[in-house]
Amino acid sequence: MGGPCMAQSSIEEVLLVLDETLKELVGKSLESFVTEEEIEEYERRKRQQRETCLRKLLSVKATLETACLQRDL
Repeated sequence: MGGPCMAQSSIEEVLLVLDETLKELVGKSLESFVTEEEIEEYERRKRQQRETCLRKLLSVKATLETACLQRDL
């Protein structure tokens, strides 16, 4: 057996062949089959992750400020 690296290589080769075949048959690359909804969903998830990260950072900042104030008392 080839293991995960061999499998990844095989998957990439299949995708390359599929991409070339699609270009020949329908004049579209594999990437062009991504829908607008999928792009919007990806952007929404990315925005949510950014907002979650910002909230966590603000929470850490508030915790550190509180700790510093208590220490200074």
